[in-house]
Amino acid sequence: MTHQSPPPPAGTLPRYERVAAALVRAYDDGDPAALRVVWEYFGHMRALDGFRRYVRLDLGRGETPADPAADTITDDDARRLVARAQGFASWDALAAHARAVPADSPTALTRAVALHRADDADAEHDPIRSRDWGE
Repeated sequence: MTHQSPPPPAGTLPRYERVAAALVRAYDDGDPAALRVVWEYFGHMRALDGFRRYVRLDLGRGETPADPAADTITDDDARRLVARAQGFASWDALAAHARAVPADSPTALTRAVALHRADDADAEHDPIRSRDWGE
């Protein structure tokens, strides 16, 4: 039995790196431990074929691979998906944000959140984004 270290705290760059690495492993060989990490992060528990199909679609590829023997994802592909799940356009933007927020800060989140205010006047309001709370 191997001992696994506990995952890094949510919202920290090491956690995002761990999820990206697990995404590559899960996609490439269906590693059960890696799939669990991916399921917990993205909130979708799919069978391996469905998981791969949705990853391809999220990356802008076809639903089925053009060449099944070459159906892999890169570290950069995985990082892009992890960053987008947090509401960032790129891994660099996510990494810069994660480095800027102290791990024990209440603004270190596992997921980006947008809150919308509703009132009786049906007025439109700009959403408040969780990453803006500390500003």
